[in-house]
Amino acid sequence: MDSYKEIKREARKSMIQEGEYELISEEGTSFFITHEEVKESELLMAFFHKEAPFIESATRSVRLPISDDVMKKVITWFRHLSAKDGNFKDSLLVDLGEDEIFRILEVSSYLGI
Repeated sequence: MDSYKEIKREARKSMIQEGEYELISEEGTSFFITHEEVKESELLMAFFHKEAPFIESATRSVRLPISDDVMKKVITWFRHLSAKDGNFKDSLLVDLGEDEIFRILEVSSYLGI
């Protein structure tokens, strides 16, 4: 039996419209993700929920306090998660320094991944 939290999360996922969404880094670079990738983040689902009272839900664009380098890694992570590929976890962390790992953990907490 699904928990209340899981049921609510699935309901929020169903409220994300199909199409592309724009994530803008703190440097101003645009990154595009699909609606399936949006569903991997609690924060992005809140912004892009079709009944959300945020301008982001209409524009499908949000500026985030995330650097280009970290955003690229986050987008890669979203793509792997939405593909449901279990063979990627170790490969994403191999070439990261201690500071990068800390920043990615911080961003994943912020995004609700």
